[in-house]
Amino acid sequence: MFKVATIALLALIYFSSLFGWGHLLEKSLRLSWPFPFTICLGLSAWIFSGGILNLLGIAYPLVLDGMVIFGLAYFAFALVRSWNLKKFSEYRSLYCRKDVLLRFLPSALAIFIVFVFLAHTISSPQAFNYHDDFEKYLSHPIRMLATGSVKGSRFSALGSETLGGQAFLQGFALAHWPIGYVNSVDEVFAFLLCLMSILSASMRSEIPFWYIPLVVLVPIFINPQYVNISSLYTASAIMIFLFLGPWMNLGEDKNTLLSWPFLTLLGLSYSALIALKTFFLLVIITHFVLVLLGIFCLLHSTRIAMRWGMRTVLVTLLFSSPWILLYRSNWISWLSYIIGPQAYPLDSGFAGQTAPAINLFSTEKLFYGFGTTFAHYTATVLVVTLCCLSLFVYKTAVHPAHSPRKVMGFATCATAPILYVVSIFIITPILTGPDNCLRYLCPVLIAAVPCGLIIAATAISESMALKRTNNLSSKIPLLTFALLAAGLVVIFYESLAERAGQAYHFGSTLSFTELARDPLYLDYNEYALSADAKKYIQEAQFVVPAGKNLVALTHLAMHLDYGRNRILDIDPAGLANPWLDFPFGGQVSEGIKYFIDLDTHYVLWQNKSPAIRPKQVLLEWTASPYARAHTMGVRTYQFIKTLRGMARDSKILYDNGSILVMEINSVR
Repeated sequence: MFKVATIALLALIYFSSLFGWGHLLEKSLRLSWPFPFTICLGLSAWIFSGGILNLLGIAYPLVLDGMVIFGLAYFAFALVRSWNLKKFSEYRSLYCRKDVLLRFLPSALAIFIVFVFLAHTISSPQAFNYHDDFEKYLSHPIRMLATGSVKGSRFSALGSETLGGQAFLQGFALAHWPIGYVNSVDEVFAFLLCLMSILSASMRSEIPFWYIPLVVLVPIFINPQYVNISSLYTASAIMIFLFLGPWMNLGEDKNTLLSWPFLTLLGLSYSALIALKTFFLLVIITHFVLVLLGIFCLLHSTRIAMRWGMRTVLVTLLFSSPWILLYRSNWISWLSYIIGPQAYPLDSGFAGQTAPAINLFSTEKLFYGFGTTFAHYTATVLVVTLCCLSLFVYKTAVHPAHSPRKVMGFATCATAPILYVVSIFIITPILTGPDNCLRYLCPVLIAAVPCGLIIAATAISESMALKRTNNLSSKIPLLTFALLAAGLVVIFYESLAERAGQAYHFGSTLSFTELARDPLYLDYNEYALSADAKKYIQEAQFVVPAGKNLVALTHLAMHLDYGRNRILDIDPAGLANPWLDFPFGGQVSEGIKYFIDLDTHYVLWQNKSPAIRPKQVLLEWTASPYARAHTMGVRTYQFIKTLRGMARDSKILYDNGSILVMEINSVR
């Protein structure tokens, strides 16, 4: 229980600091939310601040500690300033009433149980994804803490798959905790914040007490398809704030949608999602277009709607600008590469297969599914769609058909269904297949389902109150949505049971279950996270003179000393970057010249390890019918072929049978 108590104490510290930051912004915007939403606002502010710190190159542990201390200080100041016995007595009378406790305690107990279980089992997982996590995601915050900036090389996935927002948040953990605790930031703290936000919104919306536990349970049961430490529940928490924050605060004044506080709220939330994962740009575009259409229908003015749209885009760009500017050299290289001739065509010798048809109602088990199928997630989207339709059916005097709150409710409920169809049928060919595309959508569904259920239930309850009806027939719509929520709990029960069992027995919820439960996989994870592994990789690195640039392709990238050398870290996702002008498929001498032109004369290559992808896997990638997977496969295959040629033609400084270090400007 000491571990659980420690995680609980850390959650209290970080949430209190985030509340301090969020409360300061609330005062500036003259808005107010339940405290979990204030924490979400503070989280968005941290991500924006992280962009500034990384752009300035000062995101060191001491600076991050200063952010935490500042938030705690302002939290303490606000608490002391507002504290008095009379107000405490009022709060006690308000929140200790029987009806309030009846609405609060069952869900709060469920959240507490979930938190204790997660803190005990996976706050420090026994297994990570030794491809994505060890060679890529873990190195991002470690680089930031060592150098002051998360920005890596042009061969890194930073700047393409993510701008570094999640890595910045993980830096708060890695600055002081053992490396194994890194995913507590997302799977424990962020998940807890999601559940707290849903409960607080349910309490404030005055929906029936028996409905609230169902709304809270749904995101617990939905299988998130967790495979790596990139943003999952962190993004869901920001989306819940985006979906329900404005909805709870909007009144009937149509100008509220045009106000700067509202624009600031949207811009800050949008920019936070962009920084966490670039895929969420699709969420932002969908939500933005729906709100824009809603404002046009509400105000019947194209000019006003366009003015709102321009202001929102400008505010979003303002809050995103530090992260965007951090990778300005990549964008410039991309433009020059598009304009200039491409001497090395991607498909030289490699042909992709034909993509199979996609069936949204397929009952075939997904690779990352814990027993779930496409049909499970399609059913989930259909529930959100029905929530959206309910807004057109139930009109109330408090919030009539054309109101700012109705606009935001519609945008919330319609975003997930539209994005689901667009992503699966249009975006899938661009990425790595329907299974992976569905996995990227999981944070959206985890946020959208409870938000949609709350919004629909509120519309129905207010309509019933207006009509002053309380007979059985009037309760059928609300009971229907309760049954739909219960249905989602039932269909995802099997996957939840499997995830919980794996977490308890094997110490992770990784969705590739056969590997995650394999003793050899667990043993390699234990070794990779150990001090011996760090010593092993740094022994190879230290044969390179300090201060020299170093190309590194290794599955132990998180143990490299990023302060000692400027490291051009390489991962397959980074090799697919659109701005790369590396001579893929060219002569070995061209590859050597490329790195020498970058003043990089040393290469560290780990070519033997249980984590190394065999040649057959790379060839399967090259045959993928999906553009990004195909690109990753072809370029990784070609790059490794170039490294083999370099090893033949260069001076070998270090070779222990697994890790090779070569000096490429010196030929044997």
